[in-house]
Amino acid sequence: MRYSDFKNEYKDIGFGSWQPGQRVINRSAYERVDDSSMFAVDNQMLWDVQTGPLAHKVLAGLDYTRGTFERVQYSGTVAPLDLYAPVYGAPVTRSASPVTSVDQSYDQVGVYLQDQIKFDEKWVLLLGGRQDWVEDESLNRLNGARTSNSQDAFTGRVGLVYLSETGLAPYVSYSESFQPQAGVQANGSSFVPTTGQQYEAGVKYQPPGRDSSVTVAVYELTRQNVVTSDPANPGFSVQTGEIQSRGFEVEAKLRLAKGLNLLASYTYTDAEVTKTNGADLGNRPTNTPQHMASLWGEYAVQEPLLRGLTLGAGLRYVGDTVNLADTYTAPSYTVYDAMVGYELGQWELALNVINLTDEKYIAACTYGCFYGDARTVMATVSYHW
Repeated sequence: MRYSDFKNEYKDIGFGSWQPGQRVINRSAYERVDDSSMFAVDNQMLWDVQTGPLAHKVLAGLDYTRGTFERVQYSGTVAPLDLYAPVYGAPVTRSASPVTSVDQSYDQVGVYLQDQIKFDEKWVLLLGGRQDWVEDESLNRLNGARTSNSQDAFTGRVGLVYLSETGLAPYVSYSESFQPQAGVQANGSSFVPTTGQQYEAGVKYQPPGRDSSVTVAVYELTRQNVVTSDPANPGFSVQTGEIQSRGFEVEAKLRLAKGLNLLASYTYTDAEVTKTNGADLGNRPTNTPQHMASLWGEYAVQEPLLRGLTLGAGLRYVGDTVNLADTYTAPSYTVYDAMVGYELGQWELALNVINLTDEKYIAACTYGCFYGDARTVMATVSYHW
């Protein structure tokens, strides 16, 4: 069971265009408040069944998700800005009434069944299917218009792996996805669910008797109705017809010593907009780096007096990304993270620091460029039973 609630407040001043030699630019402003929540519950059963030479691990489940989304947005006016003699701090005059005010909710029910079949002691076949039903409602508070939609979809997955005595495990898989999207477009209409199909093939190597492993995989992922930033309406999103991504991944999980573990990964992605109603056909999708890498190490202290204490540190590298029109590039960046955790019986305490060195970097460029998150400190308390 999960519940989350988010409230975001935005205040923005920007300009729409600039011509070479232009000294003074006209600006506009907007203020927006987004409030969203999600409740989800998942009930499942797992049992082992033997049918002749086949060993089955059968998983069946039922889940339910309810999401809500509210948005209120105001426009604003602000004085022009002289680029060669800028005077900042000009007051913003907000519109007396909102230009956007919507209330949206959706309910999703899903049932799924999965069978993991082991045969001949070396082969494992995975078969799975899922049926989803989604209903969403949207209210435009400005004109009282209500819209509702009902959709359903069946998605499946299949995989096959060979477990060799040498520790090599080659595999192939195919999976489908169906994901409702919260939020609305600039015209107040709801998003349709994002769908996807993925093919993957790879090999995992885990030396017999060792806790370390290395996995190499290639994949092709095609997604329809992907939510991306709206270039014509800052602060809103649109759905791109289809995006196709091809690439490969390398991941290593290493146990270097007792209590000391290292996780390293690298991903290469070649992505392209393959269907669209806009001018971005053939472009690399925004916020999609070709190169990503990460390194994370953890040490569980072994000394009796400090048993239960875990220290961790690592880095994340994100390659350059492009804007919506594929006309300029946001540079790559590297950030460092750290954590301290402590287990006491069924309780677990953790302190995580994201962007430890408070690196200033551009995380994305869409209709504009945006800085990434500054140093963030999170404390969590968990209880396991």
